[in-house]
Amino acid sequence: MRGAVARGSTILLATLLSLTGCAPPTWQPAARIALAPATETVTLRLGPSRGLAAAARSWRTPDVFQFDVALEVHDPLTDTFVAPPVPLVATLPQKPSPTSRASFAGLAAGGRYRASVVARGNAGGTAPDLVLNASRPTTVTFDLADPAAPRHHDVSVALDPVTFAAEVALPSRATDPAGVPAWVTGFAARLTDPARSATPVATASWAPDRTAAFTNVRGDVAYDLELDVRSTAGTATMRLPGFTIPRADGADQAVMAPFGALTPPTGTLLASYAMSGGAFGVAIDKLDRVWVTNQNGDTVTVRDFAGAAAITPSLAVAGQPRAIAIDPDTDDVWVAALFGGRVHRFVAGAAAADHATGAFPSGVAVDSQHRVWVASLLGGTVLCLAADGTTLGTFTVGASPAAVVVDRSNDAVWVANVDGSSVSRIADGVVATYGLPVGVRPGGIAVAADHTLWVVGNSDGKVHRVAPDGSTVGVPFAAGAGATAIAIDAASGAAWIGLPNGQRIGKWNPDGTRVGTYPSGAFPNAIAIDRRGHVWVAGGGMLAEHAP
Repeated sequence: MRGAVARGSTILLATLLSLTGCAPPTWQPAARIALAPATETVTLRLGPSRGLAAAARSWRTPDVFQFDVALEVHDPLTDTFVAPPVPLVATLPQKPSPTSRASFAGLAAGGRYRASVVARGNAGGTAPDLVLNASRPTTVTFDLADPAAPRHHDVSVALDPVTFAAEVALPSRATDPAGVPAWVTGFAARLTDPARSATPVATASWAPDRTAAFTNVRGDVAYDLELDVRSTAGTATMRLPGFTIPRADGADQAVMAPFGALTPPTGTLLASYAMSGGAFGVAIDKLDRVWVTNQNGDTVTVRDFAGAAAITPSLAVAGQPRAIAIDPDTDDVWVAALFGGRVHRFVAGAAAADHATGAFPSGVAVDSQHRVWVASLLGGTVLCLAADGTTLGTFTVGASPAAVVVDRSNDAVWVANVDGSSVSRIADGVVATYGLPVGVRPGGIAVAADHTLWVVGNSDGKVHRVAPDGSTVGVPFAAGAGATAIAIDAASGAAWIGLPNGQRIGKWNPDGTRVGTYPSGAFPNAIAIDRRGHVWVAGGGMLAEHAP
Protein backbone atom coordinates (compact mmCIF):
# COMPACT_ATOMS: atom_id res chain seq x y z
CA MET A 1 0.00 0.00 0.00
CA ARG A 2 2.81 2.35 0.91
CA GLY A 3 4.43 1.69 -2.50
CA ALA A 4 1.19 2.65 -4.24
CA VAL A 5 0.99 5.91 -2.29
CA ALA A 6 4.59 6.72 -3.11
CA ARG A 7 3.99 6.14 -6.83
CA GLY A 8 0.91 8.34 -6.71
CA SER A 9 2.85 11.09 -5.04
CA THR A 10 5.49 10.94 -7.72
CA ILE A 11 2.91 11.34 -10.49
CA LEU A 12 1.28 14.25 -8.66
CA LEU A 13 4.64 15.93 -8.19
CA ALA A 14 5.49 15.60 -11.87
CA THR A 15 2.16 17.12 -12.79
CA LEU A 16 2.66 20.12 -10.49
CA LEU A 17 6.13 20.72 -11.81
CA SER A 18 4.90 20.72 -15.38
CA LEU A 19 2.24 23.26 -14.54
CA THR A 20 4.84 25.64 -13.05
CA GLY A 21 7.12 25.28 -16.04
CA CYS A 22 9.50 22.92 -14.32
CA ALA A 23 9.98 19.34 -15.43
CA PRO A 24 11.46 16.42 -13.57
CA PRO A 25 15.14 16.18 -14.51
CA THR A 26 15.29 12.57 -15.82
CA TRP A 27 11.74 11.44 -16.56
CA GLN A 28 11.04 9.25 -19.73
CA PRO A 29 7.78 7.74 -20.95
CA ALA A 30 7.29 3.98 -20.44
CA ALA A 31 8.07 1.68 -23.47
CA ARG A 32 5.10 0.27 -25.46
CA ILE A 33 4.60 -3.52 -25.55
CA ALA A 34 3.83 -4.96 -29.11
CA LEU A 35 1.31 -7.78 -29.02
CA ALA A 36 1.65 -10.58 -31.68
CA PRO A 37 -1.47 -11.04 -33.83
CA ALA A 38 -3.61 -13.97 -32.87
CA THR A 39 -3.00 -17.18 -34.85
CA GLU A 40 -4.85 -20.43 -35.09
CA THR A 41 -4.39 -23.99 -36.36
CA VAL A 42 -6.75 -25.76 -38.70
CA THR A 43 -6.70 -29.52 -39.20
CA LEU A 44 -8.08 -31.27 -42.29
CA ARG A 45 -8.93 -34.96 -42.09
CA LEU A 46 -8.76 -36.41 -45.61
CA GLY A 47 -10.20 -39.58 -47.08
CA PRO A 48 -11.50 -40.86 -50.42
CA SER A 49 -15.20 -40.93 -51.07
CA ARG A 50 -16.03 -44.62 -51.20
CA GLY A 51 -19.09 -44.11 -53.33
CA LEU A 52 -17.15 -42.31 -56.01
CA ALA A 53 -14.23 -44.68 -55.71
CA ALA A 54 -16.48 -47.55 -56.67
CA ALA A 55 -17.63 -45.72 -59.78
CA ALA A 56 -14.23 -44.49 -60.89
CA ARG A 57 -12.79 -46.20 -63.95
CA SER A 58 -9.98 -48.50 -62.82
CA TRP A 59 -9.14 -46.19 -59.90
CA ARG A 60 -9.99 -48.12 -56.78
CA THR A 61 -9.38 -46.80 -53.29
CA PRO A 62 -6.21 -48.90 -52.78
CA ASP A 63 -4.69 -47.25 -55.86
CA VAL A 64 -4.67 -43.80 -54.24
CA PHE A 65 -1.15 -43.20 -53.02
CA GLN A 66 -1.16 -39.53 -51.97
CA PHE A 67 -3.21 -36.40 -51.36
CA ASP A 68 -1.81 -32.98 -52.28
CA VAL A 69 -3.19 -30.12 -50.17
CA ALA A 70 -2.71 -26.40 -50.84
CA LEU A 71 -4.17 -23.42 -48.92
CA GLU A 72 -5.18 -20.11 -50.48
CA VAL A 73 -6.04 -16.93 -48.56
CA HIS A 74 -8.93 -14.60 -49.34
CA ASP A 75 -8.03 -11.20 -50.80
CA PRO A 76 -10.83 -8.76 -49.85
CA LEU A 77 -9.74 -6.21 -52.45
CA THR A 78 -10.41 -8.59 -55.36
CA ASP A 79 -12.76 -10.94 -53.52
CA THR A 80 -10.69 -13.91 -54.73
CA PHE A 81 -8.56 -16.57 -53.14
CA VAL A 82 -4.86 -16.23 -53.88
CA ALA A 83 -1.72 -18.14 -53.00
CA PRO A 84 -0.02 -16.73 -49.88
CA PRO A 85 3.54 -15.33 -50.15
CA VAL A 86 4.82 -18.38 -48.29
CA PRO A 87 3.12 -21.47 -49.79
CA LEU A 88 0.95 -23.50 -47.44
CA VAL A 89 1.10 -27.03 -48.85
CA ALA A 90 1.17 -30.60 -47.63
CA THR A 91 1.56 -34.05 -49.18
CA LEU A 92 -0.08 -36.96 -47.38
CA PRO A 93 0.72 -40.58 -48.18
CA GLN A 94 -2.46 -42.60 -48.53
CA LYS A 95 -1.51 -46.08 -49.69
CA PRO A 96 -3.29 -48.33 -49.13
CA SER A 97 -5.81 -45.69 -47.88
CA PRO A 98 -5.77 -44.80 -44.21
CA THR A 99 -7.34 -41.50 -43.22
CA SER A 100 -4.69 -38.79 -42.77
CA ARG A 101 -4.61 -35.35 -41.24
CA ALA A 102 -3.05 -32.15 -42.54
CA SER A 103 -2.54 -29.42 -39.95
CA PHE A 104 -1.76 -25.82 -40.83
CA ALA A 105 -0.53 -23.68 -37.93
CA GLY A 106 0.05 -19.94 -37.78
CA LEU A 107 -3.09 -18.97 -39.72
CA ALA A 108 -4.43 -15.48 -39.10
CA ALA A 109 -7.25 -15.62 -36.57
CA GLY A 110 -9.44 -13.35 -38.66
CA GLY A 111 -8.51 -14.79 -42.02
CA ARG A 112 -10.58 -16.65 -44.55
CA TYR A 113 -8.99 -19.64 -46.32
CA ARG A 114 -9.73 -22.20 -49.01
CA ALA A 115 -8.11 -25.64 -49.08
CA SER A 116 -7.76 -27.52 -52.37
CA VAL A 117 -7.14 -31.27 -52.23
CA VAL A 118 -6.03 -33.36 -55.20
CA ALA A 119 -5.94 -37.16 -55.10
CA ARG A 120 -3.19 -38.89 -57.05
CA GLY A 121 -2.95 -42.53 -57.92
CA ASN A 122 -1.90 -45.37 -60.22
CA ALA A 123 1.84 -44.76 -60.14
CA GLY A 124 2.67 -48.35 -60.92
CA GLY A 125 -0.77 -49.25 -59.67
CA THR A 126 -2.87 -52.33 -60.22
CA ALA A 127 -2.40 -52.41 -64.00
CA PRO A 128 0.97 -52.12 -65.77
CA ASP A 129 -0.24 -49.51 -68.26
CA LEU A 130 -1.73 -47.07 -65.76
CA VAL A 131 -0.12 -43.65 -65.61
CA LEU A 132 0.08 -41.13 -62.77
CA ASN A 133 -3.29 -39.40 -62.56
CA ALA A 134 -4.77 -36.53 -60.59
CA SER A 135 -8.37 -35.84 -59.67
CA ARG A 136 -10.16 -32.55 -59.93
CA PRO A 137 -9.49 -30.44 -56.81
CA THR A 138 -11.86 -30.91 -53.91
CA THR A 139 -12.22 -27.61 -52.03
CA VAL A 140 -13.32 -26.59 -48.55
CA THR A 141 -13.59 -22.98 -47.30
CA PHE A 142 -13.29 -21.91 -43.64
CA ASP A 143 -13.58 -18.48 -41.98
CA LEU A 144 -11.45 -18.02 -38.84
CA ALA A 145 -13.12 -14.67 -38.04
CA ASP A 146 -16.02 -16.63 -36.61
CA PRO A 147 -14.94 -18.04 -33.24
CA ALA A 148 -17.75 -20.59 -33.44
CA ALA A 149 -16.57 -22.00 -36.79
CA PRO A 150 -14.95 -25.44 -36.52
CA ARG A 151 -11.17 -25.70 -36.62
CA HIS A 152 -11.36 -29.31 -37.73
CA HIS A 153 -12.78 -30.35 -41.08
CA ASP A 154 -13.48 -33.72 -42.67
CA VAL A 155 -12.77 -33.60 -46.41
CA SER A 156 -14.25 -36.34 -48.58
CA VAL A 157 -12.01 -36.30 -51.65
CA ALA A 158 -13.80 -37.25 -54.84
CA LEU A 159 -11.85 -39.66 -57.04
CA ASP A 160 -12.87 -37.94 -60.24
CA PRO A 161 -12.65 -40.40 -63.17
CA VAL A 162 -12.73 -37.68 -65.86
CA THR A 163 -8.96 -37.52 -66.18
CA PHE A 164 -8.90 -41.19 -67.22
CA ALA A 165 -10.54 -40.34 -70.54
CA ALA A 166 -7.25 -39.69 -72.36
CA GLU A 167 -5.41 -42.43 -74.23
CA VAL A 168 -2.19 -42.01 -76.21
CA ALA A 169 -2.17 -44.23 -79.29
CA LEU A 170 1.28 -45.49 -80.30
CA PRO A 171 2.45 -46.40 -83.83
CA SER A 172 1.46 -49.74 -85.29
CA ARG A 173 0.43 -51.15 -88.62
CA ALA A 174 -2.96 -51.89 -87.12
CA THR A 175 -3.73 -48.18 -86.67
CA ASP A 176 -1.54 -46.69 -89.41
CA PRO A 177 -0.65 -49.24 -92.10
CA ALA A 178 1.02 -46.68 -94.35
CA GLY A 179 3.00 -45.09 -91.53
CA VAL A 180 4.79 -48.21 -90.29
CA PRO A 181 7.13 -49.45 -93.04
CA ALA A 182 8.20 -53.03 -93.58
CA TRP A 183 11.67 -52.54 -92.10
CA VAL A 184 10.29 -51.94 -88.58
CA THR A 185 10.74 -55.00 -86.35
CA GLY A 186 9.44 -53.53 -83.10
CA PHE A 187 8.88 -50.55 -80.84
CA ALA A 188 9.54 -49.45 -77.28
CA ALA A 189 8.24 -46.26 -75.68
CA ARG A 190 8.68 -44.31 -72.46
CA LEU A 191 6.37 -41.62 -71.05
CA THR A 192 7.93 -39.25 -68.50
CA ASP A 193 6.55 -36.35 -66.50
CA PRO A 194 9.79 -34.29 -66.25
CA ALA A 195 8.25 -31.85 -63.79
CA ARG A 196 7.90 -34.63 -61.23
CA SER A 197 10.66 -37.11 -61.98
CA ALA A 198 13.16 -38.32 -64.58
CA THR A 199 11.81 -41.84 -64.13
CA PRO A 200 9.22 -42.84 -66.76
CA VAL A 201 5.71 -43.11 -65.42
CA ALA A 202 4.94 -45.73 -68.07
CA THR A 203 6.83 -47.93 -70.51
CA ALA A 204 5.78 -50.32 -73.25
CA SER A 205 7.34 -52.65 -75.84
CA TRP A 206 5.38 -54.12 -78.70
CA ALA A 207 5.57 -55.64 -82.17
CA PRO A 208 4.73 -53.43 -85.17
CA ASP A 209 1.52 -55.34 -85.90
CA ARG A 210 0.11 -54.94 -82.39
CA THR A 211 -2.03 -52.04 -81.23
CA ALA A 212 -0.44 -50.28 -78.29
CA ALA A 213 -1.44 -47.28 -76.18
CA PHE A 214 -0.84 -45.57 -72.87
CA THR A 215 -4.27 -45.55 -71.24
CA ASN A 216 -5.66 -43.57 -68.30
CA VAL A 217 -3.26 -40.73 -69.02
CA ARG A 218 -3.46 -37.57 -66.94
CA GLY A 219 -4.41 -34.56 -69.03
CA ASP A 220 -2.88 -31.08 -69.22
CA VAL A 221 0.62 -32.37 -68.50
CA ALA A 222 3.71 -31.67 -70.61
CA TYR A 223 5.15 -35.16 -70.90
CA ASP A 224 8.31 -36.30 -72.64
CA LEU A 225 7.54 -39.20 -74.97
CA GLU A 226 10.38 -41.30 -76.40
CA LEU A 227 9.93 -43.92 -79.08
CA ASP A 228 12.57 -46.53 -79.91
CA VAL A 229 12.18 -47.69 -83.50
CA ARG A 230 13.83 -51.04 -84.07
CA SER A 231 15.10 -52.75 -87.19
CA THR A 232 17.56 -55.52 -87.96
CA ALA A 233 20.27 -52.83 -88.05
CA GLY A 234 19.63 -51.49 -84.54
CA THR A 235 17.53 -48.85 -82.76
CA ALA A 236 16.78 -45.20 -83.49
CA THR A 237 15.23 -43.05 -80.75
CA MET A 238 12.67 -40.36 -81.55
CA ARG A 239 11.67 -37.87 -78.84
CA LEU A 240 8.68 -35.60 -78.30
CA PRO A 241 9.57 -33.14 -75.53
CA GLY A 242 6.75 -31.21 -73.92
CA PHE A 243 4.08 -33.44 -75.49
CA THR A 244 0.89 -32.14 -73.86
CA ILE A 245 -2.10 -34.43 -73.69
CA PRO A 246 -5.31 -32.35 -73.77
CA ARG A 247 -7.86 -32.87 -71.04
CA ALA A 248 -11.30 -33.70 -72.39
CA ASP A 249 -13.65 -33.49 -69.44
CA GLY A 250 -16.56 -35.86 -69.63
CA ALA A 251 -15.58 -37.50 -72.92
CA ASP A 252 -13.27 -40.31 -73.91
CA GLN A 253 -10.54 -39.37 -76.36
CA ALA A 254 -7.61 -41.01 -78.11
CA VAL A 255 -4.57 -38.90 -78.91
CA MET A 256 -2.22 -40.06 -81.64
CA ALA A 257 1.41 -39.44 -80.73
CA PRO A 258 2.60 -37.08 -83.53
CA PHE A 259 5.92 -38.71 -84.40
CA GLY A 260 5.38 -38.35 -88.13
CA ALA A 261 7.66 -40.35 -90.43
CA LEU A 262 9.57 -42.93 -88.42
CA THR A 263 13.33 -42.55 -88.26
CA PRO A 264 15.14 -45.73 -89.31
CA PRO A 265 18.32 -46.77 -87.48
CA THR A 266 21.55 -46.25 -89.40
CA GLY A 267 22.17 -48.97 -91.97
CA THR A 268 18.58 -50.21 -91.95
CA LEU A 269 17.64 -52.03 -95.15
CA LEU A 270 14.74 -49.87 -96.28
CA ALA A 271 13.93 -51.82 -99.44
CA SER A 272 15.47 -54.14 -102.01
CA TYR A 273 14.54 -54.58 -105.66
CA ALA A 274 15.24 -57.43 -108.05
CA MET A 275 17.10 -56.29 -111.16
CA SER A 276 16.85 -58.36 -114.33
CA GLY A 277 20.22 -58.99 -115.90
CA GLY A 278 22.38 -58.87 -112.78
CA ALA A 279 23.00 -55.44 -111.25
CA PHE A 280 26.67 -54.43 -111.21
CA GLY A 281 27.21 -50.64 -111.09
CA VAL A 282 25.15 -47.82 -109.57
CA ALA A 283 25.12 -43.99 -109.77
CA ILE A 284 22.80 -41.14 -108.69
CA ASP A 285 21.80 -38.20 -110.90
CA LYS A 286 20.78 -34.66 -109.97
CA LEU A 287 17.15 -35.70 -109.48
CA ASP A 288 18.20 -38.49 -107.13
CA ARG A 289 17.26 -41.04 -109.75
CA VAL A 290 19.17 -44.30 -109.42
CA TRP A 291 20.99 -45.65 -112.50
CA VAL A 292 21.93 -49.33 -112.46
CA THR A 293 24.01 -51.26 -115.00
CA ASN A 294 22.83 -54.81 -115.67
CA GLN A 295 25.91 -56.60 -116.99
CA ASN A 296 24.18 -59.81 -118.04
CA GLY A 297 21.14 -58.12 -119.51
CA ASP A 298 23.12 -55.56 -121.54
CA THR A 299 20.89 -52.78 -120.19
CA VAL A 300 20.87 -49.77 -117.91
CA THR A 301 17.82 -49.27 -115.69
CA VAL A 302 16.74 -45.92 -114.27
CA ARG A 303 14.53 -45.76 -111.16
CA ASP A 304 13.17 -42.91 -109.10
CA PHE A 305 14.66 -42.26 -105.64
CA ALA A 306 12.13 -44.59 -103.98
CA GLY A 307 12.85 -47.40 -106.42
CA ALA A 308 9.16 -47.72 -107.18
CA ALA A 309 9.14 -47.81 -110.97
CA ALA A 310 11.32 -47.28 -114.03
CA ILE A 311 11.41 -43.67 -115.21
CA THR A 312 12.38 -44.67 -118.71
CA PRO A 313 12.49 -48.02 -120.44
CA SER A 314 15.74 -49.87 -119.88
CA LEU A 315 18.51 -48.52 -122.09
CA ALA A 316 20.36 -50.98 -124.31
CA VAL A 317 24.14 -51.17 -123.88
CA ALA A 318 25.89 -54.09 -125.57
CA GLY A 319 29.01 -55.78 -124.23
CA GLN A 320 28.31 -56.12 -120.49
CA PRO A 321 27.84 -52.61 -119.08
CA ARG A 322 29.53 -52.34 -115.70
CA ALA A 323 31.10 -49.06 -114.59
CA ILE A 324 28.91 -45.94 -114.63
CA ALA A 325 29.53 -42.26 -113.86
CA ILE A 326 27.33 -39.16 -114.02
CA ASP A 327 28.52 -35.61 -114.59
CA PRO A 328 26.96 -33.75 -111.62
CA ASP A 329 26.84 -30.48 -113.58
CA THR A 330 25.22 -31.64 -116.83
CA ASP A 331 23.63 -34.93 -115.71
CA ASP A 332 25.25 -36.66 -118.72
CA VAL A 333 25.67 -40.37 -118.02
CA TRP A 334 28.71 -42.40 -119.07
CA VAL A 335 28.66 -46.21 -119.11
CA ALA A 336 31.65 -48.46 -119.79
CA ALA A 337 30.90 -51.79 -121.51
CA LEU A 338 33.61 -54.25 -120.41
CA PHE A 339 33.52 -56.67 -123.35
CA GLY A 340 32.29 -54.10 -125.83
CA GLY A 341 35.44 -52.02 -125.48
CA ARG A 342 33.40 -48.83 -125.62
CA VAL A 343 32.05 -46.08 -123.41
CA HIS A 344 28.47 -44.91 -123.99
CA ARG A 345 27.07 -41.43 -123.36
CA PHE A 346 23.42 -40.73 -122.47
CA VAL A 347 21.88 -37.27 -122.47
CA ALA A 348 18.43 -36.60 -120.98
CA GLY A 349 17.85 -40.33 -120.66
CA ALA A 350 18.57 -41.12 -124.32
CA ALA A 351 21.62 -42.61 -126.02
CA ALA A 352 23.77 -39.84 -127.53
CA ALA A 353 27.04 -41.42 -128.62
CA ASP A 354 29.58 -44.16 -127.93
CA HIS A 355 33.34 -44.16 -128.26
CA ALA A 356 36.04 -46.81 -128.50
CA THR A 357 38.35 -47.27 -125.51
CA GLY A 358 41.17 -49.61 -124.63
CA ALA A 359 40.58 -53.29 -123.96
CA PHE A 360 38.18 -54.05 -121.14
CA PRO A 361 37.10 -50.60 -119.89
CA SER A 362 36.49 -51.31 -116.22
CA GLY A 363 36.19 -47.89 -114.63
CA VAL A 364 34.89 -44.45 -115.60
CA ALA A 365 34.83 -41.00 -113.96
CA VAL A 366 34.06 -37.38 -114.97
CA ASP A 367 36.01 -34.32 -113.79
CA SER A 368 34.85 -30.71 -113.29
CA GLN A 369 35.81 -29.82 -116.89
CA HIS A 370 33.47 -32.57 -118.19
CA ARG A 371 36.41 -34.70 -119.29
CA VAL A 372 35.82 -38.45 -119.11
CA TRP A 373 38.48 -40.77 -117.70
CA VAL A 374 38.26 -44.47 -118.60
CA ALA A 375 40.46 -47.17 -117.06
CA SER A 376 41.46 -50.02 -119.40
CA LEU A 377 41.87 -53.22 -117.39
CA LEU A 378 43.99 -55.13 -119.94
CA GLY A 379 45.74 -52.15 -121.47
CA GLY A 380 47.17 -50.82 -118.20
CA THR A 381 46.17 -47.34 -119.30
CA VAL A 382 43.70 -44.56 -118.59
CA LEU A 383 42.05 -42.80 -121.54
CA CYS A 384 40.97 -39.14 -121.29
CA LEU A 385 38.10 -38.02 -123.55
CA ALA A 386 36.41 -34.69 -124.07
CA ALA A 387 32.64 -34.55 -123.64
CA ASP A 388 32.25 -34.90 -127.41
CA GLY A 389 34.39 -38.06 -127.46
CA THR A 390 37.61 -36.45 -128.69
CA THR A 391 40.67 -38.23 -127.30
CA LEU A 392 42.70 -35.85 -125.15
CA GLY A 393 45.37 -38.26 -123.98
CA THR A 394 46.29 -41.74 -122.80
CA PHE A 395 48.24 -42.37 -119.60
CA THR A 396 50.12 -45.51 -118.57
CA VAL A 397 49.46 -46.55 -114.98
CA GLY A 398 49.98 -49.76 -112.97
CA ALA A 399 48.97 -53.32 -113.75
CA SER A 400 45.25 -53.95 -114.32
CA PRO A 401 43.63 -50.59 -113.53
CA ALA A 402 40.10 -51.53 -112.39
CA ALA A 403 38.63 -48.38 -110.89
CA VAL A 404 39.05 -44.65 -111.36
CA VAL A 405 37.85 -41.66 -109.31
CA VAL A 406 38.32 -37.88 -109.60
CA ASP A 407 38.96 -35.34 -106.85
CA ARG A 408 36.71 -32.67 -108.39
CA SER A 409 38.16 -29.91 -106.21
CA ASN A 410 41.43 -30.08 -108.16
CA ASP A 411 40.66 -32.61 -110.93
CA ALA A 412 43.36 -35.00 -109.76
CA VAL A 413 42.59 -38.52 -111.04
CA TRP A 414 43.17 -41.60 -108.88
CA VAL A 415 43.37 -45.13 -110.32
CA ALA A 416 43.27 -48.48 -108.50
CA ASN A 417 45.72 -51.01 -110.05
CA VAL A 418 44.43 -54.40 -108.95
CA ASP A 419 47.27 -56.68 -110.00
CA GLY A 420 49.88 -54.03 -109.27
CA SER A 421 48.67 -53.60 -105.66
CA SER A 422 49.18 -49.89 -106.22
CA VAL A 423 47.35 -46.65 -106.91
CA SER A 424 48.24 -44.06 -109.53
CA ARG A 425 47.58 -40.33 -109.41
CA ILE A 426 47.27 -38.26 -112.58
CA ALA A 427 47.59 -34.51 -112.05
CA ASP A 428 48.43 -31.90 -114.70
CA GLY A 429 49.24 -34.68 -117.14
CA VAL A 430 51.79 -36.32 -114.83
CA VAL A 431 51.40 -39.89 -113.54
CA ALA A 432 52.67 -40.91 -110.09
CA THR A 433 52.22 -44.50 -109.00
CA TYR A 434 52.38 -45.47 -105.34
CA GLY A 435 52.78 -49.05 -104.20
CA LEU A 436 50.62 -50.48 -101.44
CA PRO A 437 51.47 -53.35 -99.07
CA VAL A 438 51.84 -56.68 -100.85
CA GLY A 439 48.57 -58.53 -101.44
CA VAL A 440 46.24 -55.56 -101.06
CA ARG A 441 44.66 -55.72 -104.54
CA PRO A 442 42.64 -52.48 -104.33
CA GLY A 443 39.04 -53.22 -105.17
CA GLY A 444 37.45 -49.84 -104.52
CA ILE A 445 38.64 -46.24 -104.10
CA ALA A 446 37.08 -42.94 -103.04
CA VAL A 447 38.34 -39.43 -102.33
CA ALA A 448 37.58 -37.71 -99.04
CA ALA A 449 37.08 -33.97 -98.53
CA ASP A 450 40.68 -33.56 -97.32
CA HIS A 451 41.93 -35.02 -100.68
CA THR A 452 42.89 -38.29 -98.99
CA LEU A 453 42.31 -41.41 -101.07
CA TRP A 454 40.56 -44.29 -99.30
CA VAL A 455 41.58 -47.66 -100.74
CA VAL A 456 39.72 -50.89 -99.98
CA GLY A 457 42.07 -53.87 -100.03
CA ASN A 458 40.23 -56.82 -101.50
CA SER A 459 42.90 -59.28 -100.37
CA ASP A 460 43.83 -58.06 -96.90
CA GLY A 461 40.36 -56.73 -96.02
CA LYS A 462 41.81 -53.44 -94.80
CA VAL A 463 41.27 -49.81 -95.68
CA HIS A 464 44.38 -47.81 -96.53
CA ARG A 465 44.44 -44.01 -96.72
CA VAL A 466 46.87 -42.29 -99.07
CA ALA A 467 47.80 -38.59 -99.17
CA PRO A 468 48.28 -36.82 -102.55
CA ASP A 469 52.06 -37.24 -102.17
CA GLY A 470 51.70 -40.99 -101.75
CA SER A 471 52.37 -41.06 -98.01
CA THR A 472 50.24 -43.22 -95.74
CA VAL A 473 47.63 -41.46 -93.60
CA GLY A 474 47.10 -43.11 -90.25
CA VAL A 475 47.15 -46.86 -89.75
CA PRO A 476 45.23 -49.20 -92.09
CA PHE A 477 42.14 -50.52 -90.34
CA ALA A 478 40.29 -53.76 -90.85
CA ALA A 479 37.05 -53.62 -92.82
CA GLY A 480 36.42 -57.29 -93.54
CA ALA A 481 37.57 -60.12 -95.76
CA GLY A 482 36.85 -59.55 -99.44
CA ALA A 483 35.95 -55.86 -98.97
CA THR A 484 35.04 -54.36 -102.35
CA ALA A 485 33.25 -51.11 -103.12
CA ILE A 486 33.45 -47.84 -101.22
CA ALA A 487 31.59 -44.50 -101.33
CA ILE A 488 32.04 -41.40 -99.16
CA ASP A 489 29.08 -39.24 -98.20
CA ALA A 490 29.94 -35.69 -99.26
CA ALA A 491 27.75 -34.19 -96.53
CA SER A 492 28.90 -36.18 -93.48
CA GLY A 493 32.26 -37.53 -94.64
CA ALA A 494 31.22 -41.04 -93.58
CA ALA A 495 32.58 -43.92 -95.65
CA TRP A 496 30.39 -46.85 -96.66
CA ILE A 497 32.18 -50.08 -97.64
CA GLY A 498 30.85 -53.26 -99.22
CA LEU A 499 31.54 -56.47 -97.28
CA PRO A 500 30.64 -59.45 -99.50
CA ASN A 501 31.03 -62.03 -96.74
CA GLY A 502 27.53 -62.34 -95.34
CA GLN A 503 26.22 -59.68 -97.75
CA ARG A 504 26.85 -56.78 -95.40
CA ILE A 505 27.86 -53.14 -95.65
CA GLY A 506 29.79 -51.13 -93.08
CA LYS A 507 29.92 -47.48 -92.07
CA TRP A 508 33.05 -45.67 -90.88
CA ASN A 509 33.52 -42.16 -89.53
CA PRO A 510 35.91 -39.77 -91.31
CA ASP A 511 38.59 -40.56 -88.71
CA GLY A 512 38.41 -44.27 -89.51
CA THR A 513 36.42 -45.40 -86.47
CA ARG A 514 33.74 -47.94 -87.26
CA VAL A 515 30.09 -47.04 -86.76
CA GLY A 516 28.75 -50.52 -87.51
CA THR A 517 28.04 -53.19 -90.11
CA TYR A 518 24.60 -54.07 -91.42
CA PRO A 519 22.97 -56.83 -93.47
CA SER A 520 22.37 -55.80 -97.07
CA GLY A 521 19.74 -56.93 -99.51
CA ALA A 522 22.31 -57.02 -102.33
CA PHE A 523 25.80 -58.34 -102.93
CA PRO A 524 27.84 -55.15 -102.28
CA ASN A 525 29.56 -54.76 -105.64
CA ALA A 526 28.97 -51.00 -106.05
CA ILE A 527 27.76 -48.23 -103.72
CA ALA A 528 26.31 -44.76 -104.36
CA ILE A 529 24.85 -42.16 -101.96
CA ASP A 530 21.99 -39.82 -102.80
CA ARG A 531 21.39 -36.30 -101.53
CA ARG A 532 19.37 -37.52 -98.55
CA GLY A 533 22.30 -39.67 -97.46
CA HIS A 534 20.52 -42.89 -98.43
CA VAL A 535 22.98 -45.59 -99.41
CA TRP A 536 22.32 -47.60 -102.58
CA VAL A 537 24.02 -50.96 -103.08
CA ALA A 538 24.08 -52.89 -106.37
CA GLY A 539 25.16 -56.45 -107.00
CA GLY A 540 23.98 -60.01 -107.36
CA GLY A 541 20.92 -59.07 -109.39
CA MET A 542 19.61 -56.80 -106.62
CA LEU A 543 19.45 -53.12 -105.75
CA ALA A 544 19.23 -52.28 -102.04
CA GLU A 545 18.45 -49.01 -100.25
CA HIS A 546 19.84 -48.34 -96.75
CA ALA A 547 19.19 -45.60 -94.20
CA PRO A 548 22.06 -43.12 -93.58
